Amino acid sequence: MNNYIENYLDIIRSYPPGKNENWPLAGNQILAYFDVDQSLDIYQRINTLLNNGLSDKEIGHLFRKPTILRYFISENGILGLKLAKAFKIKEIEAKQRTDYFETLSKILKTMVVSDPYCLDGRNLVWNQEEIGKIKDRVEWIDVTEQNRKKLLGLNVDLFAFAWSYFYNLFTGLATELQGPYEIMLNGNHYRMVVRDSFEINPKDIWGFETGLSPIKMYFLFTPETEYKLNFENQPITHSHNNGLIKVGIEYGGRFVVNEKVIEAIGEKITSLNSRVHKIVNSMTPIDQVRKGAYISYYSLRKIYEKTNEEWRPDKTLEPFIKKFGNEFITKKGNDSAQREAQEWARILDPSDDYIGSIGG
Repeated sequence: MNNYIENYLDIIRSYPPGKNENWPLAGNQILAYFDVDQSLDIYQRINTLLNNGLSDKEIGHLFRKPTILRYFISENGILGLKLAKAFKIKEIEAKQRTDYFETLSKILKTMVVSDPYCLDGRNLVWNQEEIGKIKDRVEWIDVTEQNRKKLLGLNVDLFAFAWSYFYNLFTGLATELQGPYEIMLNGNHYRMVVRDSFEINPKDIWGFETGLSPIKMYFLFTPETEYKLNFENQPITHSHNNGLIKVGIEYGGRFVVNEKVIEAIGEKITSLNSRVHKIVNSMTPIDQVRKGAYISYYSLRKIYEKTNEEWRPDKTLEPFIKKFGNEFITKKGNDSAQREAQEWARILDPSDDYIGSIGG
C-alpha cells in the first residue's frame, strides 16, 4: 500500500466519520442520491484536465480551499467510484482508484505547506513569508473578560452560518480553519489560528443575497496552548480558548475593532441563520436532498466552469429522484456510529472493493 493511502487510512482509524450528520437528514440519506454520479463526473473531469496539460497546482486552485478537496475525498470522491463498480455502473478497478487517490493527494499537497492529511494536527495554507505580512497588518483586539464572550460568539455565529447554509454535513465547504501557525509579534511568541468564512453569500444555492462580505477571524493563543485539527477541519482539542490572547476580525477586506459593529455583524448572521433554518425545516425531505446536492456541486463549480459545463446537477439528479423517490431517505439512516474505525478504513480504502452496508 502506498504512503498516501496509508496516511489517509491512519487518519480514518483515529477519527472515523462518526459525527452526527443528521440535520436536516443523515449524511448517507443525502449522498445516496448523487454520490456515484458526482464521483464519476469529477473523476473524468480531473483526468481530462490533466490530459489537457493542467498542473496539480492549477487543479488545486479550482478546488479553491484544501478543506473542500478533503471533504470531496472523504465523502464522495473515492467511495462513489467503489459504489459504481459494486452497482455495475462503471468498472473503476482498484488500481485506477489508487492512482486517482494519489493524484488527488498530490493536488492537495500543492494547496498546503503542512501535512496534507493533517497528521500533525495542522492545516497550514500560508508560508512563513505570507504569515509575516498577514500578522503585521491585522488590527488586533486584546481579549478581556468584558469582550471575550462577544468575540467568541462571532466565531460560533460563523460556524453556525456554515452549519445552516451548507448543512452540518458540508460545513467545510463554507468555512475553513487554518493553523496553528507559529508567529512572533512584538517580540512575543504566539500560536495563530484563522477562521476563513469564504462562502458567506451563497445566493446561487439559496436564491437570495445575505448582504454579508467574506469574514476572516484571527486568533492569537499563548505558545503552550494545544490546538489541533483533524482531516475534516474539526478541532480535536477542547480547552484552547483558555489560552486566547488577541483576536482580529477582517470583514470585506477591512479590519473591524468597534464593538458595536462586531455585535451588529453577529446579530445579522444570527438572523440569517434563523431564516434559512425555517426554509429548510419547511421543505419536504426530497427537497432537502435536492438542496444538499446543490450545496455539494456548488463547491466544485470552478471545475465545471473550467470544463465548460453547468455545475447544477439537475440533469442527473432529477431522473434519479424520479426513479427512486424517497426510497433512500426511508431506508437509510445515520449508521456511522455503528461502524468500527477499522471498517470505515476498509470502506474508504481505494485499494479495497469492500463497501459494507453502504450500498445496501
